[in-house]
Amino acid sequence: MIYESLIDALIAQEDFGFGDPWRFSEKTCSIVVPILSKTKKYGARGYYVIEEVKDKVAFTDTGSIGGVKAISNADKPVFIRNGSAFGVPYGGTGTQERSVTVGTVLFPQVQEVLATICVHASRGITPGAGFQYKGLIPQILLGAVALRSQHETWNAVNQYTQSKKASLRAAGGSVALSVNSLEAGDDLVGFQDRIEEIQEFKNSIDDFLKKIPADLEGQIGMAVLDADGVIGLELFDSPESWTAFSKSVAKSYSDVLMQEKKVSDVFEINRDRVVDHVVDFLAGMKRFTQKTIWRRKEHGIEAITHQLDTDDAIGEYTFLGKEIPFPSPGNGVIHLVVTRKSKELQRPAPRIPIARPTSLRAGGTAQQPSPREQQIEPYLTLSEFLRRRGGKKFLQSMKQPQTWTNLASQVEVSSRTLSSLAKAAVELGLTEKQLHQNGKVKYNLTAKGEVLMSESQEE
Repeated sequence: MIYESLIDALIAQEDFGFGDPWRFSEKTCSIVVPILSKTKKYGARGYYVIEEVKDKVAFTDTGSIGGVKAISNADKPVFIRNGSAFGVPYGGTGTQERSVTVGTVLFPQVQEVLATICVHASRGITPGAGFQYKGLIPQILLGAVALRSQHETWNAVNQYTQSKKASLRAAGGSVALSVNSLEAGDDLVGFQDRIEEIQEFKNSIDDFLKKIPADLEGQIGMAVLDADGVIGLELFDSPESWTAFSKSVAKSYSDVLMQEKKVSDVFEINRDRVVDHVVDFLAGMKRFTQKTIWRRKEHGIEAITHQLDTDDAIGEYTFLGKEIPFPSPGNGVIHLVVTRKSKELQRPAPRIPIARPTSLRAGGTAQQPSPREQQIEPYLTLSEFLRRRGGKKFLQSMKQPQTWTNLASQVEVSSRTLSSLAKAAVELGLTEKQLHQNGKVKYNLTAKGEVLMSESQEE
């Protein structure tokens, strides 16, 4: 009952308290409420968070969409938060970008496979390729990732990048000019890397991070609210852990907290009512359903992550050590995060516009499509691809990267039909072309293609 004890303690506001509500400007409506610990003395923590030891943890691709291999050289367990993103530096080569779906604790020198989900549908997987920790995904996407739904996550990524580009363009100035050439599609990590190269955008985020109350004395977390109530709530068991993660968490909420509303200039904060909303939300959290989604025990120390779920929100808490009253650094609930289930993450209509992925020359140089290649039909559905003659066989032959010659020997259709299938597969993001060192072009299945291949085999 340690989770329930934590919620009761937060509601009672004896060992915990809430700081003054804050909003970014008079034109914004969303509010931050700092969560503070009244405990003055904390013992040494029994763990690190990933932000503190990024250089001591190695991440590699397992070759499966749902797994990233991790091993830590740190001298204490390392906590990896759900919503952590992994990719390669912008412009580099590597493998398909992922996000962690379950909060996980890495024990020293113990290999762990992190549960992950794809956040770049049109990119293929390279088994054994290394990853770089890229911080946290935007908070608006955390609900889809926490639900561990691949389709919902892909839809959410596309919706997010497109709406973000539209909002940056609407802002005007040099930012608007910079985003005109920005491709908004299925590449979340690459999209975030690109917009952070825009100096005016970077300056605005830096200004936001300087102003947000994320590093107050005794702060262990924060709640974020809008006109509809609590958007999300997150806390750690120690100010040290929160301080290490606070900027990343705050940045993940920047889209929400910096969004301006026309009516916000008449909006005033009533501290008591805001805190009451947070307390009411916490009381509701006691009714969330719980289930264990990850567990590991090493050297007599147990780590467990439990999922929290209800109709309107989803979250998790991670337990490490012995079950004793909260707060107790490293021995209890070390992390809790809850986010609203977004109504915007509904699956779009089955017909989807083609967004041709940019192909790469050897060495990673972008290769623009020729005028002839750009003359493609405006819409194509996945079901139409499967109904085409040879469509299912084409996908099912792609368990390994294939050259044109190999495809021609396995898919018994005319050269013209095979050419049409190969083009359509690239256009839909089911495959990507890769130029190998021997000069041969191979077609490699993307995450989106793998899902469709699996579904076609089940039919």
